[in-house]
Amino acid sequence: MVGHFDTDPPLLLDPFAGGRPIDGDLAPGLARRWRAHEIAMRMLNNLVAAYDRRGDLSCAMRAAGMRLMLPAERSLRDTLQTELRALEARLN
Repeated sequence: MVGHFDTDPPLLLDPFAGGRPIDGDLAPGLARRWRAHEIAMRMLNNLVAAYDRRGDLSCAMRAAGMRLMLPAERSLRDTLQTELRALEARLN
């Protein structure tokens, strides 16, 4: 789901259904603006997974390392470091 939040109610679209508007009431807090670092984290997560599926471990490791440059809670940072070490172990 993507949205334009400068309208009331926000305009919500389903990019996987050709941009079809999403109608109906959403529970409060279900849809919100994402901060830039959250979008970057999501994109890097997708890249890590895509590179890993293709067997390109060096690119997966690079994207995984870039995730560690973004702000994240300690528990998430620990998980990201563990995932990066697992990729490194597979490369060796």
